[in-house]
Amino acid sequence: MQRLLLLLILMVFLSGLGQFLVQQSPKSTKTELSDKAISVPLMVAINILGLQDLIVRWLWIRFDLDALGFVRNYHRLLPYLDLITKIKPDEFHAWGLKTYMRLLRYQREGNSQRLIEDMQKLKDAAQKYPKNWRGHFEVAWMYAIFFKQPENSLPWANEALILDSNNETRELWNYVERLSKEEFERSNPGQIWINPYARWE
Repeated sequence: MQRLLLLLILMVFLSGLGQFLVQQSPKSTKTELSDKAISVPLMVAINILGLQDLIVRWLWIRFDLDALGFVRNYHRLLPYLDLITKIKPDEFHAWGLKTYMRLLRYQREGNSQRLIEDMQKLKDAAQKYPKNWRGHFEVAWMYAIFFKQPENSLPWANEALILDSNNETRELWNYVERLSKEEFERSNPGQIWINPYARWE
């Protein structure tokens, strides 16, 4: 009973914190969750009780519900995604979404320094969980789809495929391979392209 009561209190607190940060987020500025927003004792309690997955699912529900009201200002929902990755650092769906949202914003603002910094944050997160294919997948996706850099994407896509050969990793790897070949042929007309990861074909 005490565990259930504590869970409800934590969920109400985190949901309220997310809503507060969303409401305080100006339309014209980027919002990032401060490390001070979640206290160390609260994080310890969440970990000890093993509530990460349950709370993260709850925050995803809150994100989806509030997203209906912020269709044109999605960056104001970033605090939810920051909360999710703070509580569960290997939640790479949230990492990928918040990185993509921020990269789009920095691209519009012409802020190349923040583009590099936020991409590095995603790479650092993926490297902390080297056995999680989704982390490698998200990095490969950003390099291929957002930056159009197949040469940087291919090693990450290859690692994701090695870790888990599923529909997503195979489709992304095939796309990156095709992109690499097209770019090589444009830069080196008449030469034959050799795929460095041909063994995975």
